[in-house]
Amino acid sequence: MLKDILIGRQWIFHFSPSGNNGRKNMTFLPDGSIGEGRNENEYRWVFEGDQLAIYRRNGDVQNSFRYNASSDRFEYLPDGRAQGFKDQYIQPR
Repeated sequence: MLKDILIGRQWIFHFSPSGNNGRKNMTFLPDGSIGEGRNENEYRWVFEGDQLAIYRRNGDVQNSFRYNASSDRFEYLPDGRAQGFKDQYIQPR
């Protein structure tokens, strides 16, 4: 189950892969909040079907991701609601 994959591990969020290679450590808590790495842009998370949506503190969608089992990471998924950069991804630490 995707939720078990997400909350059972520690992750590295590549939030600016095509720019300055910005990244940070992240954890996802069972209550839908972001643990390590939480800020105004990455505040809470939810699965919407098979999509991982990361929400801002103000309730806007920051970005959406889909898990790619072959690369073992969550990869950017275009979402017209999203405020974040394209081509972000989340990989195991």
